[in-house]
Amino acid sequence: ATYTYTITPSTGVTQTSGSVTAPAGSYTIKATANGCDSANTGFVINAQPSTPAVPTLSAVTQPTCATATGSFTIDNYDATYTYTITPSTGVTQTSGSVTAPAGSYTIKATLGSCSSSDSVAAVVNAQPSTPVTPTLSAVTQPTCATATGSFTIDNYDATYTYTITPSTGVTQTSGSVTAPAGSYTIKATANGCDSANTGFVINAQPSTPAVPTLSAVTQPTCATATGSFTIDNYDATYTYTITPSTGVTQISGAVTAPAGSYTIKATANGCDSANTGFVIDAQPLTPAVPTLSAVSQPTCTTATGSFTIDNYDATYTYTITPSTGVTQTSGSVKAPAGSYTIKATANGCDSANTGFIINAQPSTPAVPTLSAVSQPTCTTATGSFTIDNYDATYTYTITPSTGVTQTSGSVTAPAGSYTIKATLGSCSSSDSVAAVVNAQPSTPDVPTLSAVTQPTCATATGSFTIDNYDATYTYTITPSTGVTQTSG
Repeated sequence: ATYTYTITPSTGVTQTSGSVTAPAGSYTIKATANGCDSANTGFVINAQPSTPAVPTLSAVTQPTCATATGSFTIDNYDATYTYTITPSTGVTQTSGSVTAPAGSYTIKATLGSCSSSDSVAAVVNAQPSTPVTPTLSAVTQPTCATATGSFTIDNYDATYTYTITPSTGVTQTSGSVTAPAGSYTIKATANGCDSANTGFVINAQPSTPAVPTLSAVTQPTCATATGSFTIDNYDATYTYTITPSTGVTQISGAVTAPAGSYTIKATANGCDSANTGFVIDAQPLTPAVPTLSAVSQPTCTTATGSFTIDNYDATYTYTITPSTGVTQTSGSVKAPAGSYTIKATANGCDSANTGFIINAQPSTPAVPTLSAVSQPTCTTATGSFTIDNYDATYTYTITPSTGVTQTSGSVTAPAGSYTIKATLGSCSSSDSVAAVVNAQPSTPDVPTLSAVTQPTCATATGSFTIDNYDATYTYTITPSTGVTQTSG
C-alpha cells in the first residue's frame, strides 16, 4: 500500500487499489516506493471483441396445407457468427435459412464470447388444417320433370368454401347442391388449403317419351266384340300403359280392347308421357233373326205370296234377297214366286238369314174355247160340241150339268145354254162363251093335201093345197121339176 503503481500508457486506465481497468492496448506497469522503481511488467489488453448485430429476420413463410413448417431467412446473416434459435426443437438452420414448426422464435448471433441481443420474434403459425374431403349423399338424378340432379354434402362445414368444377349451371346453398348433367369434382377449401377432390356424376335428364299418337279406332263390329287401333309412333323401347287394362291386349304397336274409355301413356327411364285418350264403342247389337209367319202362298187371282215378320222391329232395316218385285210395309212382306232370304240390319250388324219360299202362282186354266154346236136333229134330241183347247189335266165344269155328258173334250147336252170353266187345283178359268144347244127341232106334221084339181084342156098342170100348211115349214116336193109352190 506504500507503493505507487504507474501504468504506461495511462489513457483510459483506472486503478483502484489493486484493480486496473484499461482500454485495449499494450501496457507496462511498475511500482515506485521511496523514489525507487521496480522493473516494468508488461500486459496487453486486447481490443474489445465485436458484438454481433442483432439478427434481422425476413417475413415468415408460413406453413401450408402441404408443409407443416414455416420458414424465414436471417437477412443480415454473417457466416462468422453462430446463431442460436430459441426454442430450437424441430428447427433446422442452413446458412441463413431457417425452417421451424409452429411457434415463436428469437435468434441471437454469437461471435466468440459476444452475443447479440435477441431478434424480434419470428412467429410460425400452426399449419392450417386441410379440409376433410367432401363426402356426398347419393345423387338424386334428373327426372322427366327436373333437368338437374342434386345431392347434399354430408360432412358440410360452413367454415369451408366448396368449389365445384365445372361450375356452369351449378347452384350450392349451404350443403345442398343442384347441377345439370355432367361429370364434376368438388373440393373444400379453408385457410388456403384444399381437400382432395370428390367426383360425382349427374346423368343426362331422361327423355320424356313422346305422347302416343293413335290411328283411328276400328270399332267393334257385330262379329267382333273388341275395337282395335295402332300406336302410330310406337317405340319398342317404351313401355305403354293402358288404363283401365282389363281385357286389353297389346302386341307391339297393335292394341285390342273391349268397349270403354281409355288412356294410354308411354314410359321410358321412369318418365311418363302425357296421356292420350281413346274410346272403344260398345259392340253393336246383332239384330234378332227374323221369325216369319206362315207364308200365304199365291192364289189363282194373286200372283204374290205374303207373310209377316213376327218379331218385326221398326228400328231394324230388313233386306230381302232377291228383292225384285218384293214390297215390304212395316212387318208385312209381299213377294213373287221364288226362294228368298231375309235378314235384319241395325248398327251395321246383320242377323242370320231366315229363308222362305213363295210358290209359283198356280196356273189359271185357259178359258175353254168351244166348237160350233152340232145342234139336235129331228132324230137326235141332244146337241154336241167340243172343247177346242181341251187339256186333260184340267177338270171341266159345265153349267148347267143336267143331262150333260163329257167324254174327254167332247160334250153332249140337251137343249140349253151352257158355260164351261176349266179348273186346275184351286184355280178356275172364267166361264167360256155360252154354247147354246137348241131345242130339238119338231118333226113337221105329215102334209095333208086337198083333192087335186087335175089338169084341164086348158091347163097342163094340176094343183092342190096343203091343208095343214105351216108357213114355218119348208116343203119339199119330189120330183120338183116344173113344180111351183106358193104358200100352201
